[in-house]
Amino acid sequence: MIARICDPEMFACRRYRLLSWNSFYSNLCGMDNNSKPLLEGKPPRGAGETILLIEDEPNVRKILRLLLESYGYRVMTAESGIEGLGLFRDNQDVIRVTITDMRMKGMQGTEVIKELRSINVHARIVVVSGLRNIRELISEEPGRLIFVPKPMSKEELMVAVQSMLL
Repeated sequence: MIARICDPEMFACRRYRLLSWNSFYSNLCGMDNNSKPLLEGKPPRGAGETILLIEDEPNVRKILRLLLESYGYRVMTAESGIEGLGLFRDNQDVIRVTITDMRMKGMQGTEVIKELRSINVHARIVVVSGLRNIRELISEEPGRLIFVPKPMSKEELMVAVQSMLL
C-alpha cells in the first residue's frame, strides 16, 4: 500500500510504502481516491510548540511526526507509553500537547493518560484511536483531553492540537 504525506500549502504528496491502513494515511493527506483535496482552506499552523507523540506503530509515528513538523510543530516521539512518560517527565516544561494512541503494546493509552495526569494534572492530551468503544474508556475534557478517531484527516488532527493550545 502507498501512503501520502501532503505539503499543507500545495497538497503535494510524498509517498511512503506501508503495510496497512491505507485509508488512514490517505485521510491524513486530505485526499480521496481521485487525489483531490477533501476540504477547502488550510488547517491551523503551529508556531514551534513542542508536541510529544506516543505511538507504537513505526510507520504511523513517522507519518504523524512529518505531518506535525510540516505544520510548524517541534515533535518528540516515543514508541511506547513508558518511553513517552519518561520524555514527558523530563520535558514537561516545554511539552505543550501530548498525542497518544490508545492501543499499544505494553502500556495502554488509558494508563498513559492516568500517568500523565499524575505527573502534571494540567497535561493537555489528544487521544487518537480506531477503537469503536473509546468513549466508554475515556471522557473528553474541553481544553485538556480530546479524542480524534482513526482514520482522521490532517485537518481534524491539526484542529484538535490547536484546541489544546488555546
